[in-house]
Amino acid sequence: MVKKVDRAKQFLPFAALPPLEKALREKEQEQIPKKELSDDMIQEISNVLQIISKNDMTNIQYYFFHQYVQLVGVVKDVNYIKKYLLVNDEKVFFDNIYSIKIL
Repeated sequence: MVKKVDRAKQFLPFAALPPLEKALREKEQEQIPKKELSDDMIQEISNVLQIISKNDMTNIQYYFFHQYVQLVGVVKDVNYIKKYLLVNDEKVFFDNIYSIKIL
């Protein structure tokens, strides 16, 4: 026979997906809307993108999943056709760049 205590354990709450719960909490964080760039800012970013090349050290602030992220690293690739930079194995699309500097 199964004891009543052991039988009751099957009805206790069970957190089978803690990573999912964590992901849902992160998703609930404040979402920041994407900022509009002024013409001067667009021109400044464009100028840097024209001269940037592989192995340049950069400091980029860009929009990613409703947040602004700062990334400092080495440019591994510049893809003008698909319009992105590869910095420290992170793809940063030109349209999401808020500011960029070559260090």
